[in-house]
Amino acid sequence: MKVSDFTMCECKVWKAAATGTLVDRRVGDSAIDSPEKGTEWGPERTVRAEVIVDLLIGNGEAASMAVRGVRLQGAHITGDLNLEARACLQTHNQSKIEAMVTIARKLTARFS
Repeated sequence: MKVSDFTMCECKVWKAAATGTLVDRRVGDSAIDSPEKGTEWGPERTVRAEVIVDLLIGNGEAASMAVRGVRLQGAHITGDLNLEARACLQTHNQSKIEAMVTIARKLTARFS
């Protein structure tokens, strides 16, 4: 995935990953910010799972950058956030991958 194809929200996530800074897309209204409303949020609050996966496992343009963390709140993640299949490929950083797999499992269980 190319950075030039990112939405504004995805660009913010990408830039913030270098420092591990939280990207908070909430608007401050609990009725609108409720995760149950996530599918109604527009592109300003939507991030493709592929962007997050690239950052966390170092795919594509993320391979050349240091990622401290992906912290995202108040955003709708679209697509499959599948990190489990990559764990065997990243043995040099196994603890980081295991942590991401655990997070992915919790997210999958929560939103299934």
